[in-house]
Amino acid sequence: MRIGELARRARVNLQTVRFYERRGLLRKPARTRAGYRIYEDADLESLVFIKWCQRLGFYAEGGAATDGAARCDCACAEREAGHKVTVCKFHHSHYTRKDCRH
Repeated sequence: MRIGELARRARVNLQTVRFYERRGLLRKPARTRAGYRIYEDADLESLVFIKWCQRLGFYAEGGAATDGAARCDCACAEREAGHKVTVCKFHHSHYTRKDCRH
């Protein structure tokens, strides 16, 4: 699929797709002879996953390396989620202590 279809199906704009490609979160796609980017279903899945992670508060700088490109993956998301849970628990315990209530 071309970049416009990928963006439409993932509900993002073209600049978002290009940005993630430049950052290494999406692989560099194959190109047609005319220079059009050609994406696969796996790219759509990656893009949807990245957007889902962002809605949960993750801002990936690039995850595990795959084929030379930084990719966001489930293991990376699990590590980040574990870290966020630890931070949330710390803040929750701090703000629920009697001396911290307002």
